[in-house]
Amino acid sequence: MIITNALFIQRFNIQSLCEYFLSHGANINEKDENGETALHFAALFSNKEMAEFLISHGANINEKDDKGKTALHLAEYYSRKERQNFLFHMAQISMKKMTKEKPHFI
Repeated sequence: MIITNALFIQRFNIQSLCEYFLSHGANINEKDENGETALHFAALFSNKEMAEFLISHGANINEKDDKGKTALHLAEYYSRKERQNFLFHMAQISMKKMTKEKPHFI
């Protein structure tokens, strides 16, 4: 039920509801029946603000759907001008996140 709510919220860009569900324990990386997360839908609909929100709240940018596609794959696959800009934006967010994470080897 949580993912259904999160996906509904993402599709209609109701960020305040997304914040509400997350504050009450929603799993930001939960998948729907096709293995897609809310971040996949943000990529599909080129929603930069929601993607940034989801990633900043712990969405896994490397999460794959049932076909092995990440959100970045979807953004690239359905590439149009606005989605190309979205893809670039997602890559920037990804790089920022990677630089904040600690290396796996020390």
